[in-house]
Parts: sequence; C-alpha cells; structure tokens
Amino acid sequence: MKWDYGEFLVKDGQLESLNNWSDLKEVILFEMDRNFDYLWWEDEEGIHFIDRLYHDYGNQYISEDELLKKRKETNELELHFKTIEEVKNWLIKKGTNKK
Repeated sequence: MKWDYGEFLVKDGQLESLNNWSDLKEVILFEMDRNFDYLWWEDEEGIHFIDRLYHDYGNQYISEDELLKKRKETNELELHFKTIEEVKNWLIKKGTNKK
C-alpha cells in the first residue's frame, strides 16, 4: 500500500523523505495512534499542536496558557515532542514497526 503526500511518500509504512511541515502534518494525522488525541511541540516560533479529531491548528502561535486550558477542557491524551525532528523520528519509528 502506498500514500502520496506531495513532497514525500509513505510506502508500506516507510517514510521515504520528509520535507516540509504542511505535508508532514498529513502523515502525522494519518499515522497517529487512536490512543493519542493530539501531539504538540515547542520551538522558536511558539507552541504547535495537531488534534486528531479536529485536525490541524496550523503553524499559528498558541500560548502555553491556551494549551493548558485546552488540555483541561478536553482531558485528552497527548504526545509531546520538543522539536519537529522528534516528530519525524516518531513517525519513522512507527513506520519501521508496522507489519
């Protein structure tokens, strides 16, 4: 099975290349475990997160207060990454663990 996400390809669970965030988010949403409702990370631009149910909050800045408020309101499980590289590594690990 193969999915084409524009600038990179997921083929048989393997990520062949990862180039930009706008395409990467599609694979993240596709690959997210049902155990996790959203993931987030913080970089120099601020806090970013993706919600599995409501899809993408984008590259917009979200303050820590807003993030904590959302977490309290929804009480959802999360994946937390410190950098986009950690997100990529998580996806690659998931890809290599697929049967």
